[in-house]
Amino acid sequence: MPNATESSVNAIKHAAADRINWANGFVDSILGAMTDDQLMARAANRGNHAIWIMGHIAQSTDAILAGFAQPRKLEHFDELFAGGTTPTDDRAAYPSREDLRAAMDDARNRLLAWVESLDESTLHTPAPEPLQPFAPDAITTAFTIAAHDLFHLGQIASIRASLNLEPVHR
Repeated sequence: MPNATESSVNAIKHAAADRINWANGFVDSILGAMTDDQLMARAANRGNHAIWIMGHIAQSTDAILAGFAQPRKLEHFDELFAGGTTPTDDRAAYPSREDLRAAMDDARNRLLAWVESLDESTLHTPAPEPLQPFAPDAITTAFTIAAHDLFHLGQIASIRASLNLEPVHR
């Protein structure tokens, strides 16, 4: 039978995993309701398109996990999808929708496995310096990644609105 501390740690990890899955469920449903051409549209012909957002969500999760000594798998995404990069309208410059979806799923699964691996001694491991303004420690980083995905969900919703598409969720 788990002790009180172990139960508390498990409850926090469960909450983090729940928020990650909740955020990703919204992202998945909205992206799934868009055609390939719509994924390249930009709200008011500016900002990020959904193809860039898909790669960015995968790349940023991968890079953040590396800050907690998790192996990187998507370094090759950095040039196209790291924060601060500028999306191009050249569809051929990007991986396929299926490859981006697979990269997002893999990054999410690795994130969830990392959250599950946290214990009393690692739950509050300080986040790497670049993450400190957003998340002070390991477990808050997990919640911050979910918030980051929801931030980009808002961009996708703006793209959909600019295309006069009906909302997926009401």
